Amino acid sequence: MNMKIKISLTLLCALACTTAFAQKAQTPPSTFKPGRQAALSVTLQAPVAQVEVGKTIPLSARATLTAGQVPVFSWVASSGSISETGIDGEVDYAAPAKAGTATVNVTVSDGKTSVTRTLAITIVAAGSLKRTASITVMVDAGRLKGVFVDDAHTAENFTRPLKIKGEFRADPETLEAFAGGSWPTYDMYDDGTHGDKTKGDGIWTITFDFEKSDSKVHFAFDDASAYRKQWESGVGFALKQAWQRIAGPDLFDSSDLYFIPMKDQVLDFGAAQTADPKAKLFQK
Repeated sequence: MNMKIKISLTLLCALACTTAFAQKAQTPPSTFKPGRQAALSVTLQAPVAQVEVGKTIPLSARATLTAGQVPVFSWVASSGSISETGIDGEVDYAAPAKAGTATVNVTVSDGKTSVTRTLAITIVAAGSLKRTASITVMVDAGRLKGVFVDDAHTAENFTRPLKIKGEFRADPETLEAFAGGSWPTYDMYDDGTHGDKTKGDGIWTITFDFEKSDSKVHFAFDDASAYRKQWESGVGFALKQAWQRIAGPDLFDSSDLYFIPMKDQVLDFGAAQTADPKAKLFQK
């Protein structure tokens, strides 16, 4: 080989090797090293951020660690109490008896480092988070005898069965109900079911499980007596008027009774009928 050509090839090879080495030196080293410990990562969560006083909700902490490490969880609540479940990272939080705000801290350690996470929980009044309102209506039919309705009907008597109707709709089997409706009619009960306490005692009862609403739900009573007054039986009409005199405007509006299904209520017409023994509720 020509000596000049050989020297040129040698110089080119040296130059290429020098360039490759320089480029390699300029490349930043990888941040990953086999066996290097990952940073400890912790999350803390609850299914809801609110709980009623005295109630319990589950809390869950999750930790990301290097394989083979075992996390240690430590829990602290500013109020209320923490109960272990036997599962790492899973506890039950019991709210205190007073409404307010509580914080729960969980500290997770992997033996070398530790991380703390905090969760704020709002404590609300009992029943605040309930999405339904139980409405029980009771009428003592034993007092619906010789009822004065008008001058032409001075002594009407209750005729079984007692019914209730109003501006609401309900499933006749489950009695799950919600405001809004064109006065459908539902049976009341004196057989120890559907909220009735004692079979055959003359106190007719029905309990609806209403979807909570701030709407006025107007309602009225009816029975099987032949005489009708406006859109109900004469006895039902008289019962409504008697309740108006007792309850006043708080439960009476536009000539009809009403309730607002925002909380559990018992509308005890039996108690109302006997609230004043001297009152002649069904007299002229």
